[in-house]
Amino acid sequence: MVTYSSVTYNDQLPERTHIPLLTVDEVKGILVHLQEAYNPPVRGTRTISHREIFPPSSDNSLESTDHFQPSLAGANHPQSFSRKPACDWLTALISHLQKRLLKGGDDLEAHETLLDDAAALLAIFAGTASAGKLTRTFTFGHPSSPPVHVKVTDIPLENQDYTTLGAQTWGGAHVLAEIIIRDPHRFGLHPEQASRLMRRPRILELGAGTGLVSLAVYRFLVSRGFSATICATDFNSLILDNLAHNISINELAIPESTDPEICCDFLDWSKPDEANPNLFSSVDLVLGADIIYEELHAHWIRTCLEKFTRKPRPCSVHQPIFHLVIPLRPTHTFESSTIESTFPLRSETSGQHGWELVIFSKDSILCEVSDDGADGHVEYAYYTIGWECISSETKHNSNAR
Repeated sequence: MVTYSSVTYNDQLPERTHIPLLTVDEVKGILVHLQEAYNPPVRGTRTISHREIFPPSSDNSLESTDHFQPSLAGANHPQSFSRKPACDWLTALISHLQKRLLKGGDDLEAHETLLDDAAALLAIFAGTASAGKLTRTFTFGHPSSPPVHVKVTDIPLENQDYTTLGAQTWGGAHVLAEIIIRDPHRFGLHPEQASRLMRRPRILELGAGTGLVSLAVYRFLVSRGFSATICATDFNSLILDNLAHNISINELAIPESTDPEICCDFLDWSKPDEANPNLFSSVDLVLGADIIYEELHAHWIRTCLEKFTRKPRPCSVHQPIFHLVIPLRPTHTFESSTIESTFPLRSETSGQHGWELVIFSKDSILCEVSDDGADGHVEYAYYTIGWECISSETKHNSNAR
């Protein structure tokens, strides 16, 4: 039961006649509750199982201290209001706020903000595509640190333009961000691991889209006092503009001594040599979520990894790894298969005849499409890919499999 001034309701909106009695903070609280109830979920993020397909070999250097444990992300959602009464209530609120603004007086800026928020919620009822920009807050938990909160804005997709798919937040980004936050050692995101590099770790995200993965890493590193450089990249100019916006609303004021940096930059996977000269090389960690949906993507990504990732030093405890999460969609079976045809499985022996990017491990992560499981499940493949020094004989055997 919630009380607003003289108005009391139990999972019901106040009577429309009571709207003038509500304070700015009370209306703000109701709008937040409505947004949580109606904000369209990112599909396929509630993890229910996880299994290894190609387990990492015993000599790998991923340094994971804990195997990723499934969580029940999004298990507790607010009770949804009936849509029509909520729509009618918002319409009445908007009418009241418009009249209030015409009268002038105090708190005009606060009332303008409430009017914008109410109008945005009303647009959501017409569907995500017509709602314009949509801002969500994602929360990721770690047993030994405070929760990580990331605010992300989605923008509408452009019809017939696949390069704008990054305008929306996809389930793969949520899954990868959750794995990182729950098991940062696997990704080398610990001050002791960073100290072995003798410099700030360099982190690159390919196809960052709305930036959820990079921003989750950034916010986590800030909470840990971990200094690193993060570059989130994408191709489409609209996506990059929105990515820059999302970075700006998540950046924190932090001491210079522990200042993880995050930026965004243009990157055409098919032409990595034409990348912005400010885009750093010798990358220590590469991240990618839901970025394989065209036949050539895996090939282009391999070219980017060859250009940007450093090769392991002798006796290196932590080596650069590409962490890739993709949904196994029935409509993109061939595209998904290109990963394993582009990157061979890790060989059992090593030599001194050349470096090759290989698959170290592959896991399967099964998620519910919605919290009640009514819409079925989506399976994600989680790959770790890195440099392996292999002999000519081993390479021949690997290619012959």
